[in-house]
Amino acid sequence: MQAFTPFLLAGIRNFQAETLCKVAVGVVVDICSGIGGQIQPFCDDIMGALMECLRDGSVQREIKPVVIACFGDVAMAICGAYEPYLPTSVMLLMQASTQRAPADDDELIDFVNSLRLSILEAYSGIIIGLSDGSKLHLFVTQLPNIMQFLEFLSREEALRDDDVLVKAVALIGDIGQQLGNQPGVRQQVQQQFVVTLITEAATCSDPSGKELATWTHGVLAGLGQ
Repeated sequence: MQAFTPFLLAGIRNFQAETLCKVAVGVVVDICSGIGGQIQPFCDDIMGALMECLRDGSVQREIKPVVIACFGDVAMAICGAYEPYLPTSVMLLMQASTQRAPADDDELIDFVNSLRLSILEAYSGIIIGLSDGSKLHLFVTQLPNIMQFLEFLSREEALRDDDVLVKAVALIGDIGQQLGNQPGVRQQVQQQFVVTLITEAATCSDPSGKELATWTHGVLAGLGQ
């Protein structure tokens, strides 16, 4: 890794070469999966490059969903050691979640859906990683903003695709399962818009929708016991 990392960082930072940048980020994901926590000594540089990519105004927009989703992969690999990157990565996720698309721009709608899907995947990965590292309490303060994002998605039915719907429900299930014993969390995940999302996921065209809706419903029902 020590000899390879400079080349990896150069690929991530090559924002103008979309394919190369995406491949480099994909390599980070593969490394996280392959060596897990052993990537941690190199994460300052890797996370710095990923965050730099998202902050750069000239980066091609199609790169951003790939980079955002990678946050979750890094978190699941290094678990509690993700703590130093939590504030900045959550801030970047929140900024990305404000992206909107007009109803008459199909191309931008597709991009925004892919962006939102990556945001949801990143949040789930961060929650799981912090949970495995016994640092989940650090995430509780971020929950109101995430629930606000999920509530917005519940109102965007016309422009939201089924992948985003199902992943939103999966994230709610992850929140309930991992954070449900934290003060005030149960009330946040049992709001009416959550019920609406679960109901819609159970009847959507995505084959996994019903399964995830059933699982999430069971998780939330168990919080009241």
